[in-house]
Amino acid sequence: MTIRATAKRLLPLEVRAFGRRAVNVGPSLGLRYRCPFCHLRFRKLEPRGRDLPIYAEQGVVGGGYRLTECPWCRSNDRERLLYLFLRRHTELFTKPMRVLHVAPEARLRRAIEQAQAEYTTADLRMPDVELRLDITDIPRPDTSFDAIICSHVLEHVHDDRAAMRELRRVLVPGGWAILQVPIASRAGVTAEEDPAAPISEQERSRRFGDPSHVRLYAEGDYVRRLEEAGFAVRVEDALSLLGAKTVRSYALVPEEKIFLCTRA
Repeated sequence: MTIRATAKRLLPLEVRAFGRRAVNVGPSLGLRYRCPFCHLRFRKLEPRGRDLPIYAEQGVVGGGYRLTECPWCRSNDRERLLYLFLRRHTELFTKPMRVLHVAPEARLRRAIEQAQAEYTTADLRMPDVELRLDITDIPRPDTSFDAIICSHVLEHVHDDRAAMRELRRVLVPGGWAILQVPIASRAGVTAEEDPAAPISEQERSRRFGDPSHVRLYAEGDYVRRLEEAGFAVRVEDALSLLGAKTVRSYALVPEEKIFLCTRA
C-alpha cells in the first residue's frame, strides 16, 4: 500500500482537506499583507469581484475586480474594513449590545457571535440566519436594536427609502447603523432601475455592475436619502479612519468609506 493510500485510509476527511488547503495556500504566504480573521500573513492575495467597464467608467468604490481576498479564510477588503472599524471605533466588542446583522458576512459573524449574546442575523434568502425578512418590513418592534450592520444590501432593494426608514425605526435613539453600498465616485446622480419597467440582468450588470443590483449610488444622493429617512450620517474613508499603515497591511481600499448612521 502506498503512503498516499495509507494516509487516505487513516486520516479523517477533515484533516486531509486541511492538508490539501495548506499546500495550496503555502505559496501565497509572506509578510506583505495580513488578515485580522485568520491571523495569517501573505505576500499576495487572490482576485475578487467583477471586471466590468462600469467600475472604471464611474470610479466605483466598494466593488469591481481587485486582488483582495484572503487565500485562507476568504475574507475580502470590505469585510476586513468593517471589522477593523468596529474594533477601533465602536464598543461592539467590549459592551453588551443588541445587534442586527443583515446579510451577515461569515467571518465577521463569527467574531461578533463570540462578543455579543443578543446578536440577530437576518436576510431574505440566506439559509442559516435567525430572522428571514424583507428589509422594507422588519418584523421587530420599534427600538429593538442598539446597533445594525447592513453592508451591500440596499443596492439590491427597489424601495431603498422604505428599507432605510425601517432600519431607523428598529434602532434605539442614540443607536448606530453601518450601511455600506457601492459608490460611483464620478457620478453626480444615482442611476437606478424603474420598478415599473424592469430591465434584464445583462443590462443591470452593464449599468450597475451586478445582475442583482437595481441601482448604482452617487455618494451625495445616498447620504441625502439616509438623512431623509431620519439618520444623521458621518462619512469617512478607510485612510482617514485607520491610517495608511493599516490600509496597506490589511489590503483595504483607501477610498472606501464607512457610512455611520445614528438615530437622534
